[in-house]
Amino acid sequence: MTHPFRGRRVVVVLATLALAGWESLAARHVAAQAETKTASIVNGGIEEQDARGRPVGWLFPAVLEQAGYRTQVVTDNPRVGEKCVLLDATGAEESGGKFGNLMQSLDATSYRGKRVRFRAAVRTSELSSEGRAQLWFRVDRDSADGQNKVGAFDNMQDRPIRMEQWDHYEIVGQVDEDALRIHVGLLVLGNGKAWLDDVSLEVVSDKTPATGAAIVPLSSAAEAPPQPFFVPWLLLVVVTLALFAFSQTKASLAQRIALRFSLSYWLLYNLPAPIDSLIPAGGYYFTRAYEAGVDTLVRWTAANLLGIQQPLIAPNGSGDTTFDYVWLLVCFCLSLVIAAVWSGVDRRSTSHPWLHDLLRSYLRYVLAFILLGYGLAKLGSTFNQFPEPGIDQLLKPYGDSSPMNLVWTFMGSSRPYTYFCGLGEVLGALLLVWRRTTILGAMVSVGVMLNVVMLNFCYDVPVKQFSSHLLGMAIYLLLPDVPRLADLLIWNRPVTEANQRPPYATATWSIWMQRVMKGGLICLGIGLPLTSTAIRKFSSGTATPELPQLFGSYQVESFTMGGKVVPPLLTDSTRWRTVILRRFPWSMRGAGSRDMITVRMMDNRLVAATLIVSPDGRTLSQSQTPTLPPTLAIKTIDEGHLVLAGTVQGQPIEVKLRRIKREDFLLVRRGFRWVNEYPFNR
Repeated sequence: MTHPFRGRRVVVVLATLALAGWESLAARHVAAQAETKTASIVNGGIEEQDARGRPVGWLFPAVLEQAGYRTQVVTDNPRVGEKCVLLDATGAEESGGKFGNLMQSLDATSYRGKRVRFRAAVRTSELSSEGRAQLWFRVDRDSADGQNKVGAFDNMQDRPIRMEQWDHYEIVGQVDEDALRIHVGLLVLGNGKAWLDDVSLEVVSDKTPATGAAIVPLSSAAEAPPQPFFVPWLLLVVVTLALFAFSQTKASLAQRIALRFSLSYWLLYNLPAPIDSLIPAGGYYFTRAYEAGVDTLVRWTAANLLGIQQPLIAPNGSGDTTFDYVWLLVCFCLSLVIAAVWSGVDRRSTSHPWLHDLLRSYLRYVLAFILLGYGLAKLGSTFNQFPEPGIDQLLKPYGDSSPMNLVWTFMGSSRPYTYFCGLGEVLGALLLVWRRTTILGAMVSVGVMLNVVMLNFCYDVPVKQFSSHLLGMAIYLLLPDVPRLADLLIWNRPVTEANQRPPYATATWSIWMQRVMKGGLICLGIGLPLTSTAIRKFSSGTATPELPQLFGSYQVESFTMGGKVVPPLLTDSTRWRTVILRRFPWSMRGAGSRDMITVRMMDNRLVAATLIVSPDGRTLSQSQTPTLPPTLAIKTIDEGHLVLAGTVQGQPIEVKLRRIKREDFLLVRRGFRWVNEYPFNR
């Protein structure tokens, strides 16, 4: 589970890392035109164009064009020279995980051990509420064990480009001594247009500050020591919960301070939601200003008040970063200050019923929209929060799974259970919209979110903060009715009828205004997502393109090296155990396909590389790892078997493979049983 208002901003991190496959193809595309002693940006001034009107030396995958993205060299207001390049995403769908990308790939040999600056001029126009442009830069490193390694990486996630005037932007990164390739480019996320011009890559002084955050290798993350659960800052959570509870008591000074604290805290934490999604035009500018203010305040607090010296990682797929924790502390302290100042200025002895009602209404809609988004993500067909485990996942030993990966496998293995969880979130969201069903909606939401929170805490899913806040919102909505619920469910006493009318809607005109605003919120926040999901699921679904016969998962039946059969010893680091030849979904339709080979050795080590399939489909080539042959010839291929031959480290090898199907795995084929004479717990 990830933050819905942050997840879309960070999909570029995961997706950019996933570009490793077709970047190797891009390298060869560019190298043919830019093979010089020192690799440099080709056509950085965007003055040369090919027959299709695209910039020479730059790669734009065909699959993006099929998804509605366009790129063209234009003469409209260039930054330098007579031309610039336009990356147009106004006709692209914002969903589906795609984004516009114009890129180059360079040989890193001449830059090894040096600090470089990638610099370019960018301007934008017609951006949607979620639209933005970002330069990106990545270094790919060599590895003796064949694993893919990433060096310096920055995609300007923490400083997106939304200016409509030309300005220069830059990324500074250190190129590792074992670097193989440097990849640079321009991204457009959401809908909108971006222009690129005056692109350069140059060596700078080692004293030049690097931008972005270093990527922590997965091995380091896996070896990081566990942290204790009970830490001193949990006292702040207790204080916050106590203030939330006091805000629901009878009129008193403590109640007024607690209510003002609660209002301030929930607004600071939840904004810009739901303004960003309900008001496309104005919401964009408000979101941009608010997020910039939050970023500045958090980084200043971390550096000047908390003494945190290391760079803060910007919000990403993890909602439990140091940045997020500092922001919670800022929210808590600011809310205390606002409540104290407010109470000092306004000393009226009133419980503010209208303010209390407005806060409840705000939380109802924010929680409803978030739950609806997560619920539809579990019910979706084009995108599902918990996809079915792939064969590579099914082949992985249980013990090598992280706790989070185990949850994703568990959820993805049962589509009915995933739908059940999604329907629970959708039901809670719909019930929260109506005042008469708020209590029931809050109870459903508490049950749903309590399960999510327990999964996140018990399986170390890094959305603990956000899911706990969603649970807190549901409980906060229930607090005013706890006495009535206790009378009904525990003491069996008669329950008085609650007043459902807003305290500020007394006149006829105010009642109708409230109804009109409510109708608009329901249409924009509930109706549109439901309609969009239904259309995608039942009307616009397209069949998955059929893969060529080559691709699939294989078990190694025999492995011959140097003319001798190598026995399958579990300690062998050179013999293969399984092979997966993969073509990713977004590359099935044309040029620029991302083909990969993943080999699991007998000692359970994984080796992966990007493949280039020859036009006749008989030869596979890779240049990323010396652990695998640079060229594999296909000697035999049929429906169930594949024989590959090549040379690795001077030794000829021949690998006989047997195709593995999903139905071969018990987890997939077991299915449902009404009758079980004995427990089948294997």
